[in-house]
Amino acid sequence: MQPFINMITRKNFIRALLLISGAIAFISSPQLSSAGSPLTLTPLTWNVIGLDSNDPSVGPNNFPVGVRACNPSGNPTITDVEADFVWLSGGTETDDSLIRLRPGSLDPIQPNPQVDLAPNICHDFYFEVELERSASAYDKTRRYRIDVTYTDPDFIGQQTVSTPTPREIYVEYLISQSRNSPTNVFIG
Repeated sequence: MQPFINMITRKNFIRALLLISGAIAFISSPQLSSAGSPLTLTPLTWNVIGLDSNDPSVGPNNFPVGVRACNPSGNPTITDVEADFVWLSGGTETDDSLIRLRPGSLDPIQPNPQVDLAPNICHDFYFEVELERSASAYDKTRRYRIDVTYTDPDFIGQQTVSTPTPREIYVEYLISQSRNSPTNVFIG
């Protein structure tokens, strides 16, 4: 009978660990609100982007990088919300031409008309990151953050909240599947 009790205890212990790890993952989600700020930010996109592994001159080389700005319930309306993409030092990228914002991508994003966020309203901001079509871009990283600035009626002047840092873009080898297409069909 004793081994059965130990098995139940171990099973409950494992369940408790899973429950605790799930709670920790929920609590430490990448949502950020600075102290006293009504605005929360949540990254919307993966930081892993890439080029075709067979030939970097084909396939996509522009990728969206975004953040969702939300005004939770119970807060006053915040106004003049805009976003700015900021490159940080660090990462393996030493040549800014390999990982950059696409020329013409808005930065900062200042919507016209200005975005106002009433309680329970969110707005998504997307920037376009462009990769140099070169094999030297593979496995490179470049650190960044996104700052969202707004006017809060409870404070004088502009307030800024940033995405969790460090965030970095990583350039992966994208596996091309075109070589797996049928080349012939036989009817037997």
